[in-house]
Amino acid sequence: MLYFLFWPLGATVYLIYRSGWRGLLTAGLHGFGMTLLMAATFYATFLALHFAGLLDARYYRT
Repeated sequence: MLYFLFWPLGATVYLIYRSGWRGLLTAGLHGFGMTLLMAATFYATFLALHFAGLLDARYYRT
């Protein structure tokens, strides 16, 4: 579990050590790309649930 908690920091430190400040740019671009991928995945799931009618509040008890 510690690996998954500390790998972003370790990967960034390694990239800066290996490539200098270009490594920080690489890590930043990777993080930006992963954020876009995550947003696209959640947005696609939201649209699928919406068009399937599963997000309609009329079907849930309040």
